[in-house]
Amino acid sequence: MDHKECIAEYTKRPLMILTSSDIGTDPSFIELNLTKHFKTATSWGAVLLIDEADVFMERRGSADLVRNSLVAGFLRALEFYEGILFLTTNRVGAFDDAFISRVHIKLYYPDFGDTERQKVWNTFVKKLSRERENYMRVTIDAKEYIESKQLREIPWNGREIRNAFQTAVSLAEYENKKDSEGNIMLTEEHLKSVVELSKDFKNYLDKLHLADESKRALARKERLDTYVS
Repeated sequence: MDHKECIAEYTKRPLMILTSSDIGTDPSFIELNLTKHFKTATSWGAVLLIDEADVFMERRGSADLVRNSLVAGFLRALEFYEGILFLTTNRVGAFDDAFISRVHIKLYYPDFGDTERQKVWNTFVKKLSRERENYMRVTIDAKEYIESKQLREIPWNGREIRNAFQTAVSLAEYENKKDSEGNIMLTEEHLKSVVELSKDFKNYLDKLHLADESKRALARKERLDTYVS
């Protein structure tokens, strides 16, 4: 459960999630669409999340009038919303400065350390064991691999860990190897094969761009992953 879900649960409010496809990117309609969604969130008393809000918050410039209209419409609608609103982005350096004064609380999330990554892996293991108790079993060798230093030190974020784990689960389902009780087994080999494949592709991108993702983001002045508060 992330911070948005925690706040929704703590305040006993529904969580309403919007993406750019829900809002649209036509400057002529963005303010109207946002106002409509804001009214719905207000009537529900919801905690509202606009995920990957970068497209609406990007810095304006003299050369892109469409971009300027899009951001201006978003700002106008935002000005009159009084509910709880979360905006998520990993490109904070691309923000238009006008948003800084309009956002009440700015939350910075540093990269995971080894301990945090292991906790995320274990969270998915526990969730799988709980939700598919009589369907799938995580084998001992798979659990040992998840606890290993080798896996813990791969610098993945939560989304990358989730995707790798879900892919390993799908692979186990496809192979359909079962234990004596009829449960599909998620093994170390399932996890390893997915992890190595994902690592190889990421390494390829790093070599292609002559820098890892963090350094590429810094070069574009989008964010500073090495920041320590």
